[in-house]
Amino acid sequence: MKKIFLVLIGIILIQKSFGTITHIGGHFDKPSTKTITIQYYASIINMIESRSTKQELPIDSRNNFRFEIETDIPLNFHLINGDNWLFINKYVAPGDSLWFEIQKGNVTEVTGRCEDCIGFMFEWENKFWSGKAVNEEFNSSARRLEPKEFIEYWNKRRTDQLNSFNKFFKGKALPSLFKEVMEDEINYSYAVAILQYSTKNVKSSNRLEDSVYLKFLEFIPVDNPNAITHGTYLHFLRELPANIYFAMTSDPRVENSDRNYIWLNQIHLRDSIAKKYFTGKSYELALYQILYEQIRTAELMKGQSYFESYYHTSDSIISQCASSFSDQTLYKRVSKKFHELKDTSKAAPDFVLKDIDGKQVRLSDFKGTVVYLDFWATNCAPCVAEIPDAKKLSERFKGKDVVFIYVSLDHSDEKLKQFLNKNSFNGIQLNAPQGFASDVANLYEINAIPHYFLIDKAGNIVNADAPRPSSNPDKIIEKLVQQ
Repeated sequence: MKKIFLVLIGIILIQKSFGTITHIGGHFDKPSTKTITIQYYASIINMIESRSTKQELPIDSRNNFRFEIETDIPLNFHLINGDNWLFINKYVAPGDSLWFEIQKGNVTEVTGRCEDCIGFMFEWENKFWSGKAVNEEFNSSARRLEPKEFIEYWNKRRTDQLNSFNKFFKGKALPSLFKEVMEDEINYSYAVAILQYSTKNVKSSNRLEDSVYLKFLEFIPVDNPNAITHGTYLHFLRELPANIYFAMTSDPRVENSDRNYIWLNQIHLRDSIAKKYFTGKSYELALYQILYEQIRTAELMKGQSYFESYYHTSDSIISQCASSFSDQTLYKRVSKKFHELKDTSKAAPDFVLKDIDGKQVRLSDFKGTVVYLDFWATNCAPCVAEIPDAKKLSERFKGKDVVFIYVSLDHSDEKLKQFLNKNSFNGIQLNAPQGFASDVANLYEINAIPHYFLIDKAGNIVNADAPRPSSNPDKIIEKLVQQ
């Protein structure tokens, strides 16, 4: 056991696994509220879209809590108790178990695998990121340095971080995955800082020569498929094409006529840069980020006179990129998100899941019927609290054109069956065993539960944040039945 005072920033990593249960628990001396919330990114796409997942649990009578999360990627997570963010940006590997002792609102003790890794991360965070001295240095002088001095500063900073890492673990057993993630964190943070130099608090006249600006390409692995589950590398996939492109736009050597071409062909140029440096999944995730930014820009233009022109141009560009995706689920996702910008009625995404008897159920089979769609889980206290009212609601609409579909995000079919045997309620019971990372959760953009949707007889979502059973949604449902 290793005592760690103040706020802990840690990376706990074990051997790679797929879809294993990760346990995150702890004990309070005195919690500020009787519930605790965990916030994290359930998938790579959620990281890219900055769409976090939240789960809430009650703290038991002994002031303990324990989350069970099924994941195949390392988690970047926060724990929140009331208004107190106990810590942010913790990393835990699939299948690991962590236990936190929390006194007076601060983490005072942590147990779990790779305790030396935790100790190092606490030391590393304080020395290179959160310490008062480094904050003053990093946020003031370092960001205003001239090009040559800026490169020298970051070269030294990267070298110091790597040396600190090697010194701490000299003669100690070091998990290979922890070493991989730690080196990625150091290298890609360095690369992103160099790439962003021209746009972060520096004079516009300051320009890094190409031979210096991209020097890191010689010693940092650029096309690194092993790192695509790491947030820093995903950020790098975005920043490399973006900042090389923006360097082109601000290069004084570029003629104005060429500059116009560069501005008009931003997506194609950034895509060509991504193709130059990345392959396979790395490239496709870089391209997804390029197109996703195009969608976010279009969202900001909605209601403006030039929206139609921008939409038409973007539609053509996104369509042209279809063949660049070997993983068509990525293309379909970005295309769907783009076309939703103009859809006045949103069709409910179709899905197929198994019910508790193993029979496949397809949502579109219920067209012609009003659907009350409930996303929940047996370990979600607010979800379970709605069950008595859910029973009453389904009884009130018995014999009418309404179907109640419950999609559980439990990871275990057996656990769900046991729960339903004790707490049976009418409706179609389905399970998405990959939880928040499942296809159906991504389709419906579920980042917290319980979450309810109302779907009309034509199969369109008419309310993406429908009232809970306890909030008496009867009038809304009845109106849809009568249509």
